[in-house]
Amino acid sequence: MMKLMTGIFSGVLLSQAAMAESPAVYRDGVLTIPGGAEITEAGTAYYRNIQLLANLDGSFQLIGAEPAVLANVDSVEVRVEEGEVTVFAHGTKSACVEILEPAISLQGNEFIAVLPESEPISDTCILILEEYETDFPLDVTNLAPGAYTVVVNGVEAEFV
Repeated sequence: MMKLMTGIFSGVLLSQAAMAESPAVYRDGVLTIPGGAEITEAGTAYYRNIQLLANLDGSFQLIGAEPAVLANVDSVEVRVEEGEVTVFAHGTKSACVEILEPAISLQGNEFIAVLPESEPISDTCILILEEYETDFPLDVTNLAPGAYTVVVNGVEAEFV
């Protein structure tokens, strides 16, 4: 388990929402990051309360992270208007959670967005599914013209 956790930090992408809600804190040799995403060839994951232990050589070792649930995404739509690109994700979620801001990565012509759910608002929550739509911008500043793909929790859409 620790070997797996040590490998997780190498590809962690910090979520804008996690950084905006509460910043990372370094205390007593431990760096605590509120949230971040892992993007690998095997897939994506999101973690909360990531804890990194500072080593004497200046590196960090992952000592803890809580896996979070990714939002169920049924479809993705991309709108390009006046040079701005907005992604719309549609799906279903429990009435007990909120859809959080995504962590977004660009590699080549592919944007990957990891869209997590919040923790349930209560320990005792009745499972009632409801549809949701969330949207977020893509930073397309300085991108070369061409075709791009955006993948949100495994669901793809293309735009030019």
